[in-house]
Amino acid sequence: MDNLWRFPNRLIQLLPFIVLVSAGKRFDACLALVESAIGNETRAKEVNFSFKDHIYHGHIRGLDPKVARKPTTLSYEGCKAMCGGNVSDPHNIFIALSVLTTWVLPSVALFSNLPYEALSRKKYKKTFESFTSWIGSPQTALTNTFFNIYIMRRCQNLSRKELSTELLYRNVLYILSCIGQYEYRSFGLDKTILERRDRALVYGILRPLCDSDERDVTYSRVLVSHLAFQLRCNRRRGVFPVLINITWFMVSFAFSLVTTFANLGDNTTAHSLSLGIFVSWLPVLVCSTVTDRNPTASTRCMVLINRWLYNNEQILDCAGNGEPKWWHPPNKKKGLAGSKLDLHIDDFIGQGRRLRYSGVASALLDIAEHQPYIDEDGPQHLAPTERFSIYHREKCKLFRKTLTRRPVSWWVICFISHVFVSQQVFLAFVIAFNTPTVGLGCRSFLFLSWFLISLITSSVQVIYQEPPAWTRNLTITTNALNTVLLLAIMMLQVTNGLNNCFCKASLLGTKGYGGYTDLQNAQYYKTAFHVIRTWGPAAAFGVTGCLATIGWSLRNWMKSSPLWANNEDPKQLPELDDQVDMRWLI
Repeated sequence: MDNLWRFPNRLIQLLPFIVLVSAGKRFDACLALVESAIGNETRAKEVNFSFKDHIYHGHIRGLDPKVARKPTTLSYEGCKAMCGGNVSDPHNIFIALSVLTTWVLPSVALFSNLPYEALSRKKYKKTFESFTSWIGSPQTALTNTFFNIYIMRRCQNLSRKELSTELLYRNVLYILSCIGQYEYRSFGLDKTILERRDRALVYGILRPLCDSDERDVTYSRVLVSHLAFQLRCNRRRGVFPVLINITWFMVSFAFSLVTTFANLGDNTTAHSLSLGIFVSWLPVLVCSTVTDRNPTASTRCMVLINRWLYNNEQILDCAGNGEPKWWHPPNKKKGLAGSKLDLHIDDFIGQGRRLRYSGVASALLDIAEHQPYIDEDGPQHLAPTERFSIYHREKCKLFRKTLTRRPVSWWVICFISHVFVSQQVFLAFVIAFNTPTVGLGCRSFLFLSWFLISLITSSVQVIYQEPPAWTRNLTITTNALNTVLLLAIMMLQVTNGLNNCFCKASLLGTKGYGGYTDLQNAQYYKTAFHVIRTWGPAAAFGVTGCLATIGWSLRNWMKSSPLWANNEDPKQLPELDDQVDMRWLI
């Protein structure tokens, strides 16, 4: 009895594959049917064919006027009548698997290599928000990522200028580059808290760089060396394995180019080419986010930075009178409460995880680079500590003033990121638009829709330095919608779900474009349409833009690598100081 039930169950399981294996021939049969009815009244009556109503009699855009034989084309209504209705004709299983292995699986592999936060608080919510932000509006994520890569390169360049204290500068500036990837709110908190936090941060970055042997300088350097060591230990590794996946994607792209131009005119390879160019920003995004060196345990790094801010404030407050009250954990056995952390940075927002501009690193880097502390420039009648206090107060005011002011470099990077993503989408749109039937069809319309939705998030980024809560909810919604749309586009290409009368007729544009259904084979389009004029430049510009941005990211990664280089040999750990309580590292 069980065997009787197994056969229909197995048949149902195999039905999709049976359909796929036998698919892809409906429009070929339709063309043969129409051509057999043209000029044959008996056959035309048998199949209910009307030359006047079913054949397209208008202008065919893109067709070489020198072609002797005009192709057999149906109107939209004629296609529905003669080709079995407005139902998609899926790929056979071999073409479907080819598209799947060439584009979908490499893209999924790249998706899996994005820097998710598996060890952070609210990891599922953060992972969802991060993933949809990256896929829903890549130009926004690239702006934040490229800017941080640029900041790290500036930090490394500045540390090399001070050869005698290069390690100290690397420690301080690496901490600064990490803080720049966390949310640093400039409003929404008590004014006193904001001022105290800024004082502690500016002091912790600038005081260790002073050329002095004072006690507070020594303390701040000890804190900096240990914090930098911990942040480097928690940095994300594995750039080379990710590059292997990116290489796989680029090899797939090369195969697509070869097959596209070998089968010049074939719609299947053309649409695969347009899909490849459409998602060619993905390897750039993955490469840049991984080389951006974000932490593997962002919450742990945030806790250490907040404790470091607490200790900086304690050093600043004692001002040479007594010892700082270092951060300490609670002691339940003795009934002692732990230190209260009311100065803090917030969640990790690197690589566009959350929509906002964090100007901490840029503002303090400008001060450290162009306005360093020089003891001889201060009032010499004052003690060294008092001279630095004057400098510190001035730089706190300047930091507060420039914190929310986006520099010219940010706007340049924002422009380049938008141009890059826009170029890739535009090239994919051009290929889809100019592949017969020429006009705005389903595929080119989906490309355009995805791009327009992505502009909502990037517009909010440009308008607001710290977007209000309602814009965050709006962008999360639009990014999620765009992510679903991108996945749908990929699956429609695998199944050939857009191969129906409506989509083949390209009816979504203006009059003069589309309006007919092409039924010819690849050989005909190879000779009758000059598709090489569109496909060639689009492929060249798409590959060049992708490789250029990946090359820029990798070059900056290699040039900046000394900034996060760490010696984890237990015999060469940062030196301790008997006067500094190191329990803040637990």
